[in-house]
Amino acid sequence: MCEFLSNSGMGKLIDTSSSLRDAEIVYPSGVWHTTHQYALEVLFHERLKQYKCLSSPDVADLFYIPYYGGLDVMRWHFVENISNSQKDQLGQELVNWLREQPAWQRRRGLDHVLVLGKITWDFRRPPEDGASWGSSLLWKDEMANITKLLIEREPWQKNEVGIPHPTFFHPRSDMDVKAWQNHAASQKRRFLVSFAGQGRPNQPESIRSELIRQCLVSSKKKQINMNSSCHFLNCTGFRCDDPTITMKVFLESEFCMQPSGDSPTRRSVFDSLISGCIPVLFDPFSAYFQYPWHLPEDSKSYSVFFRAEDVKAGKIDLIKELRRIPAVTREEMRLRIIHDIMPGLVYARPDARLEEADDAFVISLKSLFARVSQRSS
Repeated sequence: MCEFLSNSGMGKLIDTSSSLRDAEIVYPSGVWHTTHQYALEVLFHERLKQYKCLSSPDVADLFYIPYYGGLDVMRWHFVENISNSQKDQLGQELVNWLREQPAWQRRRGLDHVLVLGKITWDFRRPPEDGASWGSSLLWKDEMANITKLLIEREPWQKNEVGIPHPTFFHPRSDMDVKAWQNHAASQKRRFLVSFAGQGRPNQPESIRSELIRQCLVSSKKKQINMNSSCHFLNCTGFRCDDPTITMKVFLESEFCMQPSGDSPTRRSVFDSLISGCIPVLFDPFSAYFQYPWHLPEDSKSYSVFFRAEDVKAGKIDLIKELRRIPAVTREEMRLRIIHDIMPGLVYARPDARLEEADDAFVISLKSLFARVSQRSS
C-alpha cells in the first residue's frame, strides 16, 4: 500500500515522457498518478493540511477527525484467525479519545467530520450477530452525530454523505483542468459503448455476464454493420489499474456500462465521467442516491439508466437502445459532463491553486461548513 499512498495519497506519478502513446492519452503531463481506489482518506487529509483557514480548537467551526478507518479495516480483509475485537481496536481507541476532547464534549460530534475511504458496509458489522466482515465503527453511539464522508454511503443514514471516488487525475491549476477538458472534448469516439470490468460467473445475481455477452455479440456484428460497436476491456488481473489502458477506452467511447460490483458504486463511474464517457447505470444506488453535493439532481443530464432486472431477463438490447439516443443529445450530455461536472469530481494536488472551478475537496468543504451552520441554527 505504501507505493499507492505516496505523493500525498496520489500514488506514483505516471511518466509519459518516454511514450508518445501514453502522452496522447493522459494529458497534460505531470498530473496523472496511479491513485489507489481507497486513497480518499489520505488525499483529503493532505488537502486539509494546506487549507488556508486552519484555526485553534477554541474558535474552529468544523473539526476533522484524523483517523484512516478504511486503511484500518483493510488490514483485516481476508485475514484468517482475527477476532472482531482486534478489528475494532483502533476504532475503540478513537472513540475513547474523542470522549476526552473538550471540542467533542461541547456538541457531541455535530460539528465533527470523519472521512472514510471505503464503503459504509465495511464499518457496519452488527456487534452481536456473529458476523466477521469489517468493523463495527459506525454502530458506536459516538459516531451518530458525526458527518461521515464516504465513497459509498447508506442513503437512509442522514449523517452519511457520498463523495467521489478518487480518480487518476490531480490537476495543479486551472490550466491543467482546461487542457484536459479540451483533450477529452476533442476525442474521436469510435465505440458506441464499452465495458471495462470482469465477469462474475459465480454471482448469479450479477448482470455482468449478460452485458459482456451483448457486447461481444455486437462486436461480431461490426463486420456486417459498421455502426454496431461495443468494446469489452477484460480487467482480469491488475490490467485496469493502469490509467493509460482504462482512460484510452473511455476516451474512445460515447457510453460506458457501469454495473454494480461488490457494492453498487464503482470508481469506474468517475473515471468514465471525467473522460466524457456517459455512464450507463443499472442500479440507482450507483450514483443517484450517493453524491448530492457533486452530481446534478437531474440524472438524465449526465447518465442513462436501465433496470438491472430487465437486462438480466434479456428484455433490453442495450446496443439498440443506446443507438436510439440522438447524436446531438449525446454531444450535449458529453459537453455538460466535461465542462460543468468534471472539475468537481477530481481531487486537485495538495499544493494546487484552482480559482475558476471548485474541485471535489472544495465542494465537500463548502458543503460541510453549510451543513454545520444549519445544524447550529
